[in-house]
Amino acid sequence: MPQKTVNIGEYRALAAVKQPRVRNYKPTFIGSERFASKREARCWQELQVLFHAKKITGLKRQVRIPLTTTPDTGGDPVAVCHYVADFTFFEDGQYVIADAKGWATDLYKLKRKWVRLQYGIEIREL
Repeated sequence: MPQKTVNIGEYRALAAVKQPRVRNYKPTFIGSERFASKREARCWQELQVLFHAKKITGLKRQVRIPLTTTPDTGGDPVAVCHYVADFTFFEDGQYVIADAKGWATDLYKLKRKWVRLQYGIEIREL
């Protein structure tokens, strides 16, 4: 099968198009708020109902949670990376980290374990 050749202009045009992480990815909007998926938007609407019914409190979206480590030599913890939780809230006095997941990537699994070890909180997958 012959290979197709492209000129430099075509190559640059192809390289400039950023491919989505997930095929056929289209963000979902509710009002002016942008969500990464329909699942995340639906979960937000369900959590909003619980929030207005006062079943949960302190509902927030896209919360950055620092993941740190302590050097072997002691001293202050060092920030290594962060985990961005889709939702956080309080339910029955307990802090809940929730994520609308279609599937768990290897990076997500690592950060989920790290959150559990560092904060003692199990991420709830919606």
